[in-house]
Amino acid sequence: PTPTAPPKLDADRPILVLDRVHVRPDRPAPGQAFELDVDVENVGDSDALDIRMQWTADAFLPDRGSSEIYRDRIEPGEERDFESGLRVASTTVAGSHPIAITLTWLDAEGEEYSLQTTIGVEVVGNTATRPQVVVIGSRVPGRVAPGVPFTAVFNLRNVGGKDARTVLLVPTAGPLALQGTGQGAPLTLPPGAEGSLTLRLIAAAPGAPGATQQGFELRYDDAEGERYTDGVNIGLSITDDAAFGPLPMIARYDAGGTVHPGEVFDLELEITNVGVAAARSMMLVLGGGTGAGAGAAGSALGVFAPLDRSNRRFIDDLAPGASTTVSQRMVVDGAAKPGVYVLDIGLSYNDVDGEPLSSNEIVTMLVSRRVSLAINPYAVVTQTMVGASLPFAVELINAGAATVSIGNVSVVGGRYMDVESVPRFVGALDQGGADLIEATLNPRAPSEDAEVQVVVEYLDDFNQTQTFTETFVFVIDDVPDFDEGLEETAPPPPERGFFARLLRGLFGLGASPPTEPMQEPSIGPDRPPNGRSSGNVEPAVEERAVP
Repeated sequence: PTPTAPPKLDADRPILVLDRVHVRPDRPAPGQAFELDVDVENVGDSDALDIRMQWTADAFLPDRGSSEIYRDRIEPGEERDFESGLRVASTTVAGSHPIAITLTWLDAEGEEYSLQTTIGVEVVGNTATRPQVVVIGSRVPGRVAPGVPFTAVFNLRNVGGKDARTVLLVPTAGPLALQGTGQGAPLTLPPGAEGSLTLRLIAAAPGAPGATQQGFELRYDDAEGERYTDGVNIGLSITDDAAFGPLPMIARYDAGGTVHPGEVFDLELEITNVGVAAARSMMLVLGGGTGAGAGAAGSALGVFAPLDRSNRRFIDDLAPGASTTVSQRMVVDGAAKPGVYVLDIGLSYNDVDGEPLSSNEIVTMLVSRRVSLAINPYAVVTQTMVGASLPFAVELINAGAATVSIGNVSVVGGRYMDVESVPRFVGALDQGGADLIEATLNPRAPSEDAEVQVVVEYLDDFNQTQTFTETFVFVIDDVPDFDEGLEETAPPPPERGFFARLLRGLFGLGASPPTEPMQEPSIGPDRPPNGRSSGNVEPAVEERAVP
């Protein structure tokens, strides 16, 4: 008989189990993306090879990848993560929906094993039917002193499906309150749009100094006037009045937004002494450090460099609660790559007893490539007539030094000009590349400045949608009235000769009245020698017999 191998015991083979399953956010809405994180552990005594996890679901779609995830090996006692991006189908109703997970793997001899399980994901109501504003970032000082005003900036985004109008952020439960009229102007955020609110806040003295939590309310409404309120919490630390001496810190900074390689910009720093004593002989060092040689080599400045003066600034004394603004002209290295850069700021000062103190802070700078797009007229006639359709064609040219990801390009008319066109997706446009954009224009009313806009959407280096717009102005003339001033006149009847009238009379057809023949006047007593008559001359009629 042929010998057969004995069956493997569980201890001799790899055994994979699903340890934990995470869904973030745990309750997604229709159309919303979420993360599925499955932790797989090998509880067997041998390596698991060629592991494949596959999920299937009717209510969910793959997002940013495939529904299959592979790992090469999981050793005994090891745990590996299988992460996948999913998106809830827009037609999914609220409730719990299943995801079937299949896990397969091999042992060292090539034998295959599998595991199947099902998890449920709860889908909430459709947020696309309402505005939904969330806080995506904030800039709040890590420590604040009681009674000392400071500035906080909150970055917001509307992730809902309707316009969010009159967006306000108001402090509620916690030690912070608005200082006077410290509420910024309300925002209006269309779906997917972002904006920021700047608040001027002041902290009350806490019962016990240290870390605390501050609550805020996001208040906004939609186009129908329905009001919405969402809660937001942030953490901060409030100092004790008696625990600190001088404490200067950067309360606000501004570089004018995103900067570009080779660009010169002004960096503005607002320094506030949130301590309870004056900061004497204060020195600011761009690039960090506070020693005698701090920042001398400039290596800590990274891709930034100061202009017009060195990186060291003397500020002198700063009283408790006082603020001062320092402005420094800077330049970005022309070879800098796009990204988020951190610039160190060093502060050195003395307390009232002359003891030297120092602190270091950072500011964040965004560097992106400068996108240079141009619209070149290809077939554009800027003067036309009402009702006369005409073609419109322009070239979209990438005049920059890098490839640009172009989204939709639209040709938009106005009140005087209709446009027959649909938004066109372009995609990656290489350096020096061009693409032709075409449309048909239909003038509908006379105007001296009818506008047509070419709107180009593109992604910047931070995957944010930006817009570039070029406007063309047209002169539309009214249709002229060609019948104006013309009179209808009948042509004179043709003259008939003598014999034609004679024949018509013989056959009883009637004869036209004869025309009076021109009588050559003779020179007589009534005619002057110059041949001109001085009076009326009666024409002579010759009588002829009709046979």
